[in-house]
Amino acid sequence: MLKRILPAVLTLLVFAISAAAQEVEVDRYNINARIDAAASAVDVRATLSISNLGQAPKPKLFLQLTKLAKVSAVTVNGSSATFDTVDDRRVTTLSQISITPQSSIAGGAKATVELSYRIEAPESTAPIHIYSGEVLLTPSAMWVPMPPTMFTVYGPTTAPFTITLNATSPAGSFRAFSSGALKGEGQGATFEQNLNSLPLVIAGSFDQPVSQDHGGVKVEIVVQPGIVAVSTDSKPADAKAIIARLGDETGRMIDFFTKTLGPPPPGATFRIISSARAGNLVEPGVLILNEQVFRRETLSASVMEVLGDAVARLWTEGRVRIRGQLPRSAQETRAATKARSFAFLSDSLPRYLSALYFEERFGKDTARDLFTSMRWSYTPIAQSGRDAELGVQTMLLPNYSTAVFSKGPLVYRLIAETAGREKLLSAIKSLFDGPQTKIVTTESLRAALTTGAPEVEKIFQQWIDSIVEPDLIVGSPLASDKPGVQVVNLRNLGTGDVTVKVVATTASNKQIATTVMVPS
Repeated sequence: MLKRILPAVLTLLVFAISAAAQEVEVDRYNINARIDAAASAVDVRATLSISNLGQAPKPKLFLQLTKLAKVSAVTVNGSSATFDTVDDRRVTTLSQISITPQSSIAGGAKATVELSYRIEAPESTAPIHIYSGEVLLTPSAMWVPMPPTMFTVYGPTTAPFTITLNATSPAGSFRAFSSGALKGEGQGATFEQNLNSLPLVIAGSFDQPVSQDHGGVKVEIVVQPGIVAVSTDSKPADAKAIIARLGDETGRMIDFFTKTLGPPPPGATFRIISSARAGNLVEPGVLILNEQVFRRETLSASVMEVLGDAVARLWTEGRVRIRGQLPRSAQETRAATKARSFAFLSDSLPRYLSALYFEERFGKDTARDLFTSMRWSYTPIAQSGRDAELGVQTMLLPNYSTAVFSKGPLVYRLIAETAGREKLLSAIKSLFDGPQTKIVTTESLRAALTTGAPEVEKIFQQWIDSIVEPDLIVGSPLASDKPGVQVVNLRNLGTGDVTVKVVATTASNKQIATTVMVPS
């Protein structure tokens, strides 16, 4: 009996800590990092400006940090605070830091929390590696302390940040980069990111950035020296050609999203950085591509898709705080809430917007092919029956990427076809307008689209709140009572009521289209 009770108690404890963390928002990160690539280490002083969004005082604060970090000191509002470090029970690579300030943080109050620590990473992993050739520090590695919500439905606490990087390495031309406006040169640089984002750092031997200003966005492309595209003909390879193509395509995307969603955030910077080991890493304001992309003369469809996703985030999560919501029971002062994942807005929406750019740039057939590839990517997951609802996706789930980047955009296409694309884009534009501290959830989008539109509400219920598996069959044409008229029966052998467009071709090769709702 005790063995059954203990897991339940631990689960309740995890949700209690996550619920408490949901009431703590980061207003700004201020990071000072000294990277010693030769020692595979980085010394960090991280200062978090936080707000207690709850009404009750906070006698304790909970943060997550990589287990590779050894914390030496913690202060709250300039006064030393006691802290305990324990292994995180959900993510084995993380530690949970419990901080007890000298006085509780009052409800609605702000505070400044500072942690000093050293990260040593003698072994390289996908989210973090530190060696003389390249340094990579990703937000998912939690190299910067954050409230313990990143791997829950609430999602990461994106915020503006200032990061000062000092990097030393035996390698020549060693530079460190992040997102935001660059101040300083060489091995010491400061980046001011005024968008809501997360600190993503890469350091290595790089040439001077290739810069251009386009549509109110400063675009920079950073590549290692000696990277040259392999020529497919007798002409000598042009090392700058692929950089020019990336810059031109980024400019077209900025123009498209400006036309679709309005002007970009003031002072926005978008930086594309080449990596020897990583690729397709995105945070608002920065995209890391593998160096192999720069060794080709052309941009593949997959690179274009990721690029469009990355640029779109300047208009989405860079503008506001995209958050999920944790489940809560009803109380006298608040109604009950269901779990809602951040991912449908944070990750699925930029990928859908990228597909719209494909349609604008290459035509409807190309966009249709892109959506088809998303469908085929998600099909094995749907057939396995091992997927979770879009409304509760977290980064800990094994099928997160496929569900969010493949199924999610397809659901947006369903919403656009049902509500109308203009209405969807108008709702998105309105949601992402306002102060940078504005919190936007999937329920915000739902409320904007479903008022007086039960058919759109049905999509949210079937494709976000739950999982449906429609299975449509089309019967052979049958004669009807009316001369010259045939009848075709449709049947849904699966689950969920589905509205489909049916196109019939007559003997004279004329196409007749209609929309039909096929119940389960």
